[in-house]
Amino acid sequence: MGTDYLSPSATSPSYEHPLGSQLISSGQFTIYSPYPEEDFRFKGQLHCHTNASDGNNTPQEVVETYRSLGYDFVAITDHDLVTQDPEVPGILFIPGVEESSSSGHILGIGVQRQTDEMRPNKVIGHIQEQGGIAIYAHPNRLPLLGGWSLGGLLSNPGACSIEVLNRGTNSEDKWDSLLTRGYQVWGTVGDDYHMTNSIIKNTNRWVVVAAPDLREESIVAALQNGHFYSTEGPDLSVKVYPWGMTVSTSAEATIEWIARGGVKRKVTQGVKEDSYFIEGDERYVRAVVIRESDKKRALGQPVFIE
Repeated sequence: MGTDYLSPSATSPSYEHPLGSQLISSGQFTIYSPYPEEDFRFKGQLHCHTNASDGNNTPQEVVETYRSLGYDFVAITDHDLVTQDPEVPGILFIPGVEESSSSGHILGIGVQRQTDEMRPNKVIGHIQEQGGIAIYAHPNRLPLLGGWSLGGLLSNPGACSIEVLNRGTNSEDKWDSLLTRGYQVWGTVGDDYHMTNSIIKNTNRWVVVAAPDLREESIVAALQNGHFYSTEGPDLSVKVYPWGMTVSTSAEATIEWIARGGVKRKVTQGVKEDSYFIEGDERYVRAVVIRESDKKRALGQPVFIE
């Protein structure tokens, strides 16, 4: 999409290390890692719609469909409306919303109230004031359809995450551009489906969360702290050491290691496990698993390096 990967400048945000991160020191550099001790175990959907906005099915039908597909939790994100819990047993419901703004759509996860505010920074603040998670939705979609320009993202910092994979769009370029400039944001994915028959046939974007239990506050805290990976199908396991990282997956894959500037520092094909030795100049490193059988992707969260 022609994203400009500029080096961080004096105008880049100055953040402390990410929330919930582990500090790992090698003596030459320090790694801030979001990877927790808990296993990745809770499968969840962060972006879907019902007939309360522009979907075709009731909230109950949507949640029941995700339950039938093995999901542990679902956030309904109707447009500019917080849909009430349909109280479907056997799956955790997390209230959410897809807010409109003058620069692009913003997902709010774990919120109780919607806002009519159109200024993006005010929308993000409204979500965070409720203890929710703000996510830049589908940035590489056309602006008329709620996408974001790079300038819009840079001028409205503060969201916890960016929706990297959405139906028909991949926004890894904009994620890397933000990370390169020092914006410490996690990468999420979402189905964004509006019909249950599409969910059944095509559901292929979800997050897998490491949390101590399946309660709303635990899941929201884990998402806030980057304790999850995002996937179209492949599984992912990450270990971080003072010297670097190891990624493993259950099927043969290509494993890519992405760093500052969106540069692929290392690419290994036809493996189920690979390691990356940190050199110290990367600023961040994130892993991508591309399954050989179908080219579907799993995205690890970045570790930050100082």
